[in-house]
Amino acid sequence: MSHSNIKKSNGQFGGSGVAIAGLVTGYVGVVLLISAMLIMAVMMLPALYDVSKDKRQNAILSNELQYTAAQFQHLGEYMQRKFAGHSVLLIASPKIAGANEYADDRLDTIRDSLKDAFDGRLSIVRTVHLEAPEMENGMPPMYETMFTAEAFDEIVADNPEVDLILSLVGLPMNWKEMEFWQISDEKRSKLVMTNGQVFELYDPIIEGYVNAVVHYNPASQYNFQDDVPSDSTEAFEKRYLLIDADNIAKIASENKGMFASPAEE
Repeated sequence: MSHSNIKKSNGQFGGSGVAIAGLVTGYVGVVLLISAMLIMAVMMLPALYDVSKDKRQNAILSNELQYTAAQFQHLGEYMQRKFAGHSVLLIASPKIAGANEYADDRLDTIRDSLKDAFDGRLSIVRTVHLEAPEMENGMPPMYETMFTAEAFDEIVADNPEVDLILSLVGLPMNWKEMEFWQISDEKRSKLVMTNGQVFELYDPIIEGYVNAVVHYNPASQYNFQDDVPSDSTEAFEKRYLLIDADNIAKIASENKGMFASPAEE
């Protein structure tokens, strides 16, 4: 404003140099302010990204817990129909120091969903966690060293009062060596499993050694951003298959390669 008034005064007012210096200083200040704001914004981007990343991860984990609840609600209802009156032993992953809270939340979700579905007709008497060997050279132990045929048989021997085993960790890699299969039908506990390989289990399922398996549906298309169906059965069927002796032939015919052919076993 001063510079404009000086120009209009036809030489009556002086101080043009000072006015121009003020203009230059103001423009420079604006440029520096904008630059500082841009620098601050760039510096804040990693923090904003981390917040956004955490929100995405939390949303994914929340969805996975909802699918877990649906999985074990559906399985629990099946077990209630098939095995009412049985006492249930859960075999779970090792408790590892420093593990994140999600593992504990998932196990709590599993137990709560099962108890709700059992409706008092079955009872969970115990949860046995696999023992994890000590880490070697800072590396986590291999799965096959944590869950062996011997470890499974020890769990069975230590829990003779249990008449139904629900393995949340599938079967050992050397499952064919388990003495469990040699127990007579009258004394051998029922066996239900999740999160395990089924490729070689066609005959054990047909013959009743493995009574039921929950397996990921090969036809499922995973999109972690999709909402989880509110109906537990719909959520289950969107992701899983429940396989037993009654439906295994149909499932095998619809999913080529899921089970070994006789020549491959």
